[in-house]
Amino acid sequence: MRFHLRMYNMATSTKDSTKNNKKVRKFLRKVGDPPVIFDSSYAERSARNIQQFLFNKGYFFAEVHYTNSQNKSKKTKVTYHVNPGKVFQISEYKIICPDTSLEKIIWSEISNSFIKRKSTLNFEQLEKERNRIDLDFKERGFYLFKKEYIDFEIDTLHSKHSAKVILNIISPEEKGKAFLPYTIDTIQVRIFSPYYPMSTTQKWIDNIQYIQNDFPLNPKHVHERIMVKSNRFYNQKEVDETYRRLGELGVFDNIELLFIPQKNEKLNLVITLTPGHMQSYTAEPQLISSDLNNQIANAGNYRNYGLAGVVTYTHKNIFKGAEKLDISLSLRAESQFRNDQQTGRLFNNFQTGITANLFLPNSRILKTLNLNKSKSSIKTLISLSYFYENNLDFNRNLLPLTYSYQIFRGKSNWVITPTEIFFSKSKIEASFLDKISQENIEFVKRLFSSNLITSSGIRWNYTNYKKNNLKDYVVWRTNILEFGGNLHRLSRQLIDTEKQNDTSYKFLNVSYFQYVKSEIDFRYGKLIDANNSIAFRFNVGAGLPFGNENILPFDKRFFIGGSNSLRGWRPRTIGPGSYRDTAAGTRIDRSGEFIIQTSFEYRFNFIKPLELALFVDAGNIWNLTTNDFHAEEEVFKWNRFLGQSAINSGIGFRFDFEFFLFRLDWGIQLKDPEIIQNNGWVASQIGKTGWLDNTVLNLGIGYPF
Repeated sequence: MRFHLRMYNMATSTKDSTKNNKKVRKFLRKVGDPPVIFDSSYAERSARNIQQFLFNKGYFFAEVHYTNSQNKSKKTKVTYHVNPGKVFQISEYKIICPDTSLEKIIWSEISNSFIKRKSTLNFEQLEKERNRIDLDFKERGFYLFKKEYIDFEIDTLHSKHSAKVILNIISPEEKGKAFLPYTIDTIQVRIFSPYYPMSTTQKWIDNIQYIQNDFPLNPKHVHERIMVKSNRFYNQKEVDETYRRLGELGVFDNIELLFIPQKNEKLNLVITLTPGHMQSYTAEPQLISSDLNNQIANAGNYRNYGLAGVVTYTHKNIFKGAEKLDISLSLRAESQFRNDQQTGRLFNNFQTGITANLFLPNSRILKTLNLNKSKSSIKTLISLSYFYENNLDFNRNLLPLTYSYQIFRGKSNWVITPTEIFFSKSKIEASFLDKISQENIEFVKRLFSSNLITSSGIRWNYTNYKKNNLKDYVVWRTNILEFGGNLHRLSRQLIDTEKQNDTSYKFLNVSYFQYVKSEIDFRYGKLIDANNSIAFRFNVGAGLPFGNENILPFDKRFFIGGSNSLRGWRPRTIGPGSYRDTAAGTRIDRSGEFIIQTSFEYRFNFIKPLELALFVDAGNIWNLTTNDFHAEEEVFKWNRFLGQSAINSGIGFRFDFEFFLFRLDWGIQLKDPEIIQNNGWVASQIGKTGWLDNTVLNLGIGYPF
């Protein structure tokens, strides 16, 4: 549409007298983009750039020129005519080096070379080869060697459309110095902090001297992260790895490795570490706009709006081993907008909680996870929380305990959870049970009975998304495998002499669940240009109960609807399948054991800071198990799931204030699987009386996906 160009043209139009207002015209110019005026010098430069690009790709005799033509509306069309010619190939690769030992090193790694015979000559590959050789030398101890000593010559005279590549190693001014490998002699680690007194106390570990100046950190935790060792050749990879590992401790604000050349090709290394504040407090006021999801802190919420506050105390070195302790106190007051109940209170949902997270800088139990850390980092997380929630329909006391390993490798993040214990004690309000249909009362009671969930699992997340980075991105969030209750079941079976039937076992007089669960959430974004982009999401997940209970625990079930899901429905007001509950207000059982949902958005900049989006969402939840609690229309079947899928469209308004993005999405229902008439297609009612009842306005913070 070239929207911004049209806005700018409106500011210069003389046809409409209403635009004579100077402020309006100034505003339109500011919002719009001016037209690009044809400039022959730019066209000539573009032709040269195309020719240079082809030259770098091996098309040495490429010819590029342009022509332009103008129509009656004074719009210019520029055409670039490109004759690339034949591409040059590498016929021979020759190395000229004044030092035979260096030449042998280059030939010993020739299999890793970016220069191959009979391959296309490409200057980018030559630059990669220069960087590879430079790094290879620095990994072998040649500390003083520089990339500038590597030069390439291209000989195209000996053959037609082929070239001889000659690698020259240029001798530095101080002849021979750069061609000698250096050995690490002494290593000294100094920790300086203005908050701790200077001290001459020294400690030696494996020939490394530590001067801590009374800083309370056990030096062994620094020592195990220093990859550079005495009496070994200088190695650039070991230097980079030392920087990375020391930075992962999270204790030091500044890390410096200084190498001091000595006689006889020796290097003295001085590592200077500057710690920051070890203790801090943060207070975080919050505005709440949240859907129900299977995160513990949000368990039991509908689409909620309200206020919250979190106060966090952090200690980066609590036990003098770079252990990080976070203790957070939270208080939330939320309003649940309900069609079925008027409470007379602005805030009708309250939640308070305390969370203690202890991050250990490595894995203390599974020592094998500490192996091969050259490209990964490992942290151990021990988390204990307590939450109390006073809801319109129930009260809950939640006590989760988690022990997990977080493994970071590049853009990937693995979370291995050997143990997660989740205790829930709930009380359902009698007024709520009165609204439940008779066939669902038992199901709801089972869901909200006091229970114990013990689980283990493994997750994998990947993202290359960066804010303000004008590149396509991919995000994977996967719960590869999660299972719970098996240890309880096994222990009970071993000690139970009466061999009770399924669904009768309890642990500490509390019901416990056995289940298995998996989920994949894939997101993709593509940038069309600086003002336009598209985003796509696909989410599928399944959970199956077995053994001791024949229902999936409430906090492990799937929910759909709301600002991050089907935006044409409020949270938990649709599904499972085509099930329709005629009992008003019964939303607590709108959950399932299986979910499929997908979303597509076209986003474009409108008027800063406003961004618009056109979106389509589709999907639903279903149950997988057939039992007395699940109606036939709730159960997933391959031959009917498409017909039971809900579809909505809509428009989104996003206000990007850099530090946060406020979002308002208007979802319009197109297909409702609960509606029998016209196979659920309600799109035909758009524009007619009452059609707004099939729309929902969702507030949110950040993008929906």
